[in-house]
Amino acid sequence: MKTQLMAVLAGTTLLAGAAQAQEVIFAHGANPGNPRYVAAEAWAEQFAACAGDGWSVNHAPSSTMGDDSEMLTSATAGIIQVSANSQGAMSQIVPEIGLLGLPFLFADLPTAWEVLDGDVGAMIDERAQNAGLKVLGFWDNGIRHITHTSKHVATPDELSGMQIRTPPDQMTVDIFEALGAAPAPWPGPSFPARCSRACSTGRRTR
Repeated sequence: MKTQLMAVLAGTTLLAGAAQAQEVIFAHGANPGNPRYVAAEAWAEQFAACAGDGWSVNHAPSSTMGDDSEMLTSATAGIIQVSANSQGAMSQIVPEIGLLGLPFLFADLPTAWEVLDGDVGAMIDERAQNAGLKVLGFWDNGIRHITHTSKHVATPDELSGMQIRTPPDQMTVDIFEALGAAPAPWPGPSFPARCSRACSTGRRTR
């Protein structure tokens, strides 16, 4: 089973105690209907129920607070309190988390959760806290696929020379370069416009 992880639910350490504001801003890049959006709505409901009177969650989806990297910067600055983010952007702050982007890293999901709920997850959280963030949890962001405008990609050899859109994630870029492709890292929100201009024939997606 191919399992590639992970999205990261990261919060500013201000949420743990120092913040005086009664509103928590939860920002992410997903649109309505996306599992990340649905999960954020559920998290907001649970947080409000657990925090009690006087607390509310401002759910800010669809990259309204910037892309993944910008949201993490805003979290460390206390502008937002929670971000449902990606391991690629988080690796700019905690480089070790980039390893979670390797394909075929875990045999199955139970193994992945065991690792992330153990010493590896604790180490990532500790290093995130050193940078002003708190890892609230990890999630599985789905199996990764390759799509193309005109053909199926059945073998790694078919990636040779293909210009392919990837997230701005160095680990993912390195993987596709090793497979002979020409990765073009674009933030997710820019993909539809670039696709309409035929700037890329392939895309790494889920």
